Amino acid sequence: MKKLLCILLAASFGLTITGCGSNEQPSSAAQNSSSSHEVIISSTAESPSSQKTDTVEPSSSRTTPASSSPERKTVSVIIPPGFTVQKIAARMEANDVCSADDFIRAVNEGDFSEFPPVRQIDNLDKRCYRLEGYLFPDTYEFYTDSSAESVIRKISQNTEAKINGKYSYSGLSTDQIITLASLIQAESGDGEERYNISSVLHNRLKENMPLQLDAPVIYLEALAPADTQKYKIWYNTRNPEGYECPGLPVGAICSPSAKCLDAAVNPVESNWLFFHSDSQGVYHFQTEEEWKAAQANAAE
Repeated sequence: MKKLLCILLAASFGLTITGCGSNEQPSSAAQNSSSSHEVIISSTAESPSSQKTDTVEPSSSRTTPASSSPERKTVSVIIPPGFTVQKIAARMEANDVCSADDFIRAVNEGDFSEFPPVRQIDNLDKRCYRLEGYLFPDTYEFYTDSSAESVIRKISQNTEAKINGKYSYSGLSTDQIITLASLIQAESGDGEERYNISSVLHNRLKENMPLQLDAPVIYLEALAPADTQKYKIWYNTRNPEGYECPGLPVGAICSPSAKCLDAAVNPVESNWLFFHSDSQGVYHFQTEEEWKAAQANAAE
């Protein structure tokens, strides 16, 4: 009888132990890397290192995903400086993150106005790709088969951290600085001549001179023919029909690096109005007088 009573009491006050599958994501290769340019940014539920639960875990513990929940594959994706939206979209698809079409559609149709750098863009309807220049070059880690929106939000978080409030130049908005930096990136890459190229572009803008750059033309030529014609009025700075785009293009033409953003706001002081690179890839910078003299010598 006593044994039965003990069993009944134990049943009445017994504790039920429950377990739940952890939503913690696998450690990323980029997090374990010593490379200083690789960053992992917390983002939406569809990106690695971003899932959260309402359960507060002790800070010293690491939970293991439940065996019934298959682990999702993660991939590291590098967005190099100078990549365009088209190239970034293709790279996402090549790494099974999301389809290129979905990525481009989200770039042009998604609402990412919660990010201050994006919110200040005021001419979205004139741009080939709305977020061109706003997908900061870096190393990211994503789940495969993610939604394009979650991927872009993760990149946008990093872009905000790297750009917002960090670059300024009198008379230029943040968007114009990003656009100028993208031109420098496309014309020079991250070479030291970027500060000299920045000087030429600043000087031409101050003189209300057309920029006469090849890079925006090359950017337009990568579009579908109909879009090339549609957007040339806002991008083509080397237009023989009267320079329909006399100043900066309406928006960026690629994702500029931090080095080119710095060059855009720190041009060297000069009177240069022209630059070109020779067959050896060496850049030459000239004042108007020097350019005219060179043209005269070439004509002889």
